[in-house]
Amino acid sequence: MLGTLVWIIWALWDAAFINVDRRIRVARVAAAGGVDFTEGRALRYLILSFIASWLVLPVYFYATRKRPSAILLGILATLATASATVVTLVVISLALT
Repeated sequence: MLGTLVWIIWALWDAAFINVDRRIRVARVAAAGGVDFTEGRALRYLILSFIASWLVLPVYFYATRKRPSAILLGILATLATASATVVTLVVISLALT
């Protein structure tokens, strides 16, 4: 049960990260007068997380940016979402006690 709760919270943080990044990219491209054709919907990457676990954000960032440095950005984003998951779990446990 606890593992499922951890995965759900982690997946929600990943989805939030993907959606915020998508909005920023679309706004940046629109401001430059272009159209963003990359696939940025979070559901596809959350389904991938069943198989690839922590590799979801590095795969997402590489797929949307097509640069090797995007993998590093994805790893940093994974560390950020892992930290946010731990903080969320601590807050939930403190609220339940």
